Amino acid sequence: MDKDKTVAIDSGVNNRLNGFLRLGLRALSLVIAYYLAARFSMAFTTSPDGVAVIWLPNAFLLVALLLNRGRHAWMLLLTVFAEVAADIPVFRWYEAAIISGVNITEVFITYGLLRCLGVLRLERLESQVRFLVAGPLIGAFIGGLLGAVVIKYFHGAEESYLSIARVWWFGDALGLLVTTPLLLSIFHHGKVRSLVVRRDYLAGYLALIAVLAIYVSLIVIYKDVLLTPAILLPPMLYAAHRLKLGFATVSVALTSLTLAILVTAGVPLFGDARLIVGILHAQEFIFIMSIMSLGFAVLMAEIEQHKYQLEQRVADRTRELAQLNQQLTLMAQTDALTGLLNRRAIFELATQDVDRCLRYGRPLAILMLDVDMFKLVNDQYGHQVGDVVLARVGRVLQESLRTSDKSARYGGEEFIVVAPEANEATASELAERLREIVAGQTIQAEGYEIKITVSIGFSLLRQGDDFAQLTKRADEALYLAKRYGRNRVEKA
Repeated sequence: MDKDKTVAIDSGVNNRLNGFLRLGLRALSLVIAYYLAARFSMAFTTSPDGVAVIWLPNAFLLVALLLNRGRHAWMLLLTVFAEVAADIPVFRWYEAAIISGVNITEVFITYGLLRCLGVLRLERLESQVRFLVAGPLIGAFIGGLLGAVVIKYFHGAEESYLSIARVWWFGDALGLLVTTPLLLSIFHHGKVRSLVVRRDYLAGYLALIAVLAIYVSLIVIYKDVLLTPAILLPPMLYAAHRLKLGFATVSVALTSLTLAILVTAGVPLFGDARLIVGILHAQEFIFIMSIMSLGFAVLMAEIEQHKYQLEQRVADRTRELAQLNQQLTLMAQTDALTGLLNRRAIFELATQDVDRCLRYGRPLAILMLDVDMFKLVNDQYGHQVGDVVLARVGRVLQESLRTSDKSARYGGEEFIVVAPEANEATASELAERLREIVAGQTIQAEGYEIKITVSIGFSLLRQGDDFAQLTKRADEALYLAKRYGRNRVEKA
């Protein structure tokens, strides 16, 4: 017992230790990712004037909160060190620490709004709209207002407060809009469709031609026919339509970062204008492209999902209707009391058997059974007991016939058996066996014990016969069996 307790304690300690190690690894990964994203943004997507076209790091903080559902939020505080390390060439350490606090505040506000709105993933159009409101519009706006205070009054910037707030707002908003769906798609294993058709290659070629056209227009500098990145929007929308959200987030992120890097490097993608004007145009285009591409991808995915669900419901309904139709057909062909076929059903099936046996020259027999003295049973014991008697005869037929034979309640207390591949000897043997089984039954109903017998007449298929003629001769044989004393078999 002591050994078992020791093993359990050691196992618990190991599990906690492994949990701490995994948590520490996550925190370290977050700090490193935040630092690299901050350095990348400052080096490639921020202009020499300090205007960030896209600010990436905050999206990593938000995704960490979304993936952990708000747990272990203390890990975000460690990113202060990453912010200080990344900003130290530009800001003093305490300014960088305050800026980090602003970013963390922005992310917490965004996450709190998303939790209130019930958004943890961005795979539905409604979720994307709520994310757009909570993050790029409200969270980044509040971050811009707070960040402008730091830049204006601590760093001594010459621009107006509102201008600084707008720059901060737009950079953070685009960073959240572009990077958050991409990271969530990666962690949720977003996949790309494997089926590529001919028109997909055509769309890829057109996108490549659009990129080359933009490059040529920049080199040749035909200002009147300058091609802006807006011509990339149709291929982006096509990709969003054809491929899943995971691919759309990748294409949006790559296109956005490429545009941001080129604009901040001074490439006149939007015409010969001041750098700040080009940055504004780039931000506007990235905003529009991101919303349209990601929203369109999600919308098409929802349409396909609804289509699939509708097809499933139609298939389920069709299957249910087929089952109901089968049940109705079975009910229409079955005698409710005995569970055997009814007269109409046996006529249709027996006619097919007769035609087939005549075509291939095979034997067939028809047996007609009648419960002896059944009127006396009804008069003496009542119709309920009579129903029990008929049900017992029906069960004898179901249990005693071959799988190829068919039996039916022909009317009242009369039954019919269709026996393909039955010659005279087989039919006579089958009739005698059925007669003996019924005669050996003791039926208990309503407190009575009843013994019954059946009379049987059978006929054999002859060339030129039909089902009606066979039945008529079997009925005549049944009449003879009744006439000669009942509880016997007669051949037509």
